[in-house]
Amino acid sequence: MLVKIEPLALRDDRTSLVDRSPVPLIPHFSLELPVLERLLEGVVRRVIDERSAIPDKKNCSPSTSIIPVATKKGYEFILPENILSLRAEGPYTYLNRMSMKPLLISKNIGALEKQLCPNCFLRIGRSWIVNLREIKGIELDVKELLISDNSRIRIPGNRLQEIRQALNI
Repeated sequence: MLVKIEPLALRDDRTSLVDRSPVPLIPHFSLELPVLERLLEGVVRRVIDERSAIPDKKNCSPSTSIIPVATKKGYEFILPENILSLRAEGPYTYLNRMSMKPLLISKNIGALEKQLCPNCFLRIGRSWIVNLREIKGIELDVKELLISDNSRIRIPGNRLQEIRQALNI
């Protein structure tokens, strides 16, 4: 799939010496979507590197501060603190955000897990990753996590001790 990038006109009054028309900032060209995605991720990483002087919460590395997500209209940059949970659906992942409609992402949950801070997010079985700050409680009798949006996530039996350690209980 090719994405066409239109030329951008200058916003100030600079014009070409020959025809006095605005000089484009970016020439007309097309890129394949994966190439454009890599370019945008590089730009985001450079912006994050510039902000790396600001300490992140719980020693999160700067490269995990913003998650670029391809949407139908372009790209959306998601801050991890706005993520409630991630749910795997085959090769896709539903990203549940605070007070917003879930996003369906064309990346698997393992690839997204690598972009998240391990001190702030916890993998719950094969299908779920949860933001630790958004856990409201644990129901031990039915082995379920209660999330701040009142949803419930079933805890696999072998993960209960790991969750307790992550929550310091």
